[in-house]
Amino acid sequence: MRKIPIAIFGNGLVALDLLSKITESPILECKIVFCRTKKPTFEKLAARHGVRMEYDLIHGFNKHAGDYEALFDCTSALAHRKYSPVFKNLDKLIINLTPEKAGHLCMPALNMQTLIDNRVKYFDMVSCGGQAGIPIIHAISEVDKDIEYAELFINATSESLGAGSRANIDEYIDTTEDGIRFFAKNRTLRAKAIATANNAKRNMRVTVYAEMSPNKIGEIRVSVDKMVKEVQKYVPGYKLLVEPLVEGDHIMVSLEIRGIGDFTPEFFGNVDIIARAAIQAAEKFFIANRNQRPPSSIQ
Repeated sequence: MRKIPIAIFGNGLVALDLLSKITESPILECKIVFCRTKKPTFEKLAARHGVRMEYDLIHGFNKHAGDYEALFDCTSALAHRKYSPVFKNLDKLIINLTPEKAGHLCMPALNMQTLIDNRVKYFDMVSCGGQAGIPIIHAISEVDKDIEYAELFINATSESLGAGSRANIDEYIDTTEDGIRFFAKNRTLRAKAIATANNAKRNMRVTVYAEMSPNKIGEIRVSVDKMVKEVQKYVPGYKLLVEPLVEGDHIMVSLEIRGIGDFTPEFFGNVDIIARAAIQAAEKFFIANRNQRPPSSIQ
């Protein structure tokens, strides 16, 4: 079965991990990488897998449009904002791994089928912390729709944060908080995201706090456990560290995300989860559309 040719924009840590993972995909095959600068480590990996490098960003996306059917942007919110108009005119599947809001929010465990049914071709993957914590907030809100406040406390090793990630912090917080409200199906929900870094070689950890009645804790534990299993289908290092427990008028859930160590260290769980979520979204999209006419682009 023919693999789907894809392109990557960027050559930082996320792009490096994404390329490494795509080489193992039964559905996708990376043909070209667009980037501004040369990085020896990335170029060696690309050469090993026969991936072409393209440094002409002004004309490159359109010049090579016939070589790929999906484009994964692993750069920064600022870069995505600049090139988004170009991407929208390509009529390709766009997978945005930056926190810039340009398309439709995507959580593979939550709304993949809805995006496919609505023929969406521009996916915003929110953030690494969002991919980890928002499914749990959604699981809680499915049990108690009167949830009033939800918070994500995100902690990752500083080694895993490249220049783009550090420059994205405002967009990261804003988009993650917007994702909390969207997937909790409550636009008036008070949402908060806190992102911190540590100097230890420790797995990514995400703690969820939800302000609500603790009376349904049993149902919430069942709902959360089901959601954890759903995310683990495409993020095997996703783990429930502390099951839902009551703390006063809050419910707290703690998660740990360990990378598989494809090309980056295992404690780069934040890099691992956003890359795996992006690949899952693309694979599901192309499997669903393989025997259908190409969906029209939604601007």
